[in-house]
Amino acid sequence: MKKTSIKKTNQVLSVLLSSCMLLSATTAASATTTEPLSDNRQTLAVQAQKTDVDTTIAFKSGWAWIDISPGNKLDSKHCAYGELTLDSDQQYEIINEFWVRDDGKVNSSSGKHEYDIFESGRSYTYGMELKAKDGYKFNKTAKYLIRDSWSFEDIDDAICTVSEDESILTIKNMHTTTFESLDNYKVIDTIEVNNATLTFNVGDTPKFTGKEPENSKYSIVEYWRDNVNGEGICTSPFFNQAFEKHIEKFKSGVNYEYSIYFRIKGDAWEEGYRLADSVKIKINGKDIDFSIEDIDYNCSLEAWTSNLISMTPTENTDPDNPENPGMPSEPSTPDNPNKPGEPSTPDNPNKPGEPSTPDKPSNPGEPTTPDKPSNPGEPATPDKPSTPSIPNNSSNQNGKVPQTGADNMIIWFTLGLISSTSIIAIAMYRKRKKSSK
Repeated sequence: MKKTSIKKTNQVLSVLLSSCMLLSATTAASATTTEPLSDNRQTLAVQAQKTDVDTTIAFKSGWAWIDISPGNKLDSKHCAYGELTLDSDQQYEIINEFWVRDDGKVNSSSGKHEYDIFESGRSYTYGMELKAKDGYKFNKTAKYLIRDSWSFEDIDDAICTVSEDESILTIKNMHTTTFESLDNYKVIDTIEVNNATLTFNVGDTPKFTGKEPENSKYSIVEYWRDNVNGEGICTSPFFNQAFEKHIEKFKSGVNYEYSIYFRIKGDAWEEGYRLADSVKIKINGKDIDFSIEDIDYNCSLEAWTSNLISMTPTENTDPDNPENPGMPSEPSTPDNPNKPGEPSTPDNPNKPGEPSTPDKPSNPGEPTTPDKPSNPGEPATPDKPSTPSIPNNSSNQNGKVPQTGADNMIIWFTLGLISSTSIIAIAMYRKRKKSSK
């Protein structure tokens, strides 16, 4: 009886022990399943869900490695960046471009500037960084082919590196450019422009008067430009085609910029003249302070500038005097400046009709001889004329009084008076004779 009871008790204990062991295993398994994954395991899980990008990275270089020149700043304006385009941008995009100089210094589009301009006699190597778009990744174990579809070339020397998270592909050694040294050339380091017209009034027509020095090894082209309205004008008909609209007259309130283009003359180029990497510009004898961003060189041969001099046309407040805007014309000087308000006194105020006697008359007082009257019997008795003054002896070299004709006038007057008296006397005599009858 006791043996049977002990046996049943052992069986119950065995069942209970097995149940506990099973429960412990289940709990442990459950705890293992809910434990969070580490960062690396999460990354691997996410990456496993992404698609690998194509192993051929194709792009078009265009003019990216051709338009760069010594003296130019490394930026998109001067074609150092932004010229290269991807054949397909669905899987990745360009996030950075960089140039590594022969001394290891780097200039990049993302902001790393260990140097600023290309220099003659140095080598530069181009590279870029690509970032995979959402849903794609670069594979660290893949071998990528870099292809320039513009020139139909595979870049076998390119070095590719994939980031740890497989989101960034860095491509180095894609292209190397070496600029010729200027050590064996005659270098032009200063460009001069003389007699340039730099100020205008509102409504003026642009004019170009600037000239390079005599016997200079370069030629210049002047131009004005309005960057707001897109208007421009220059001395070269060929370059004028670049402006959509031409400046016909300078407008009120508009700011214009004066700049120049200069180029080494053909014979000077053959003689070995070249432009320095950083030329100085002098206009009308004054050094111009300009930024390296505002000059664009081409192969040490020519350069375009911008924003050299700023000018806003002057408002002309005196339309009758356009040469001196804002300044009224000088008033005329009165006869008596000490008494500006006093009127001049006439020579003879009591006789307003009588003209004043000039100091040096050429033939003073000589009257013209009247025609014979149609009715000589009743001539009009003229007023007694005033005796003319004797002119100064300065006009008479012999000191004698010149014959003025006054004596002839007295003779004619006397004869006229005698004739008139005789006619009147005869008339009165006849009248009395008739009345006495």
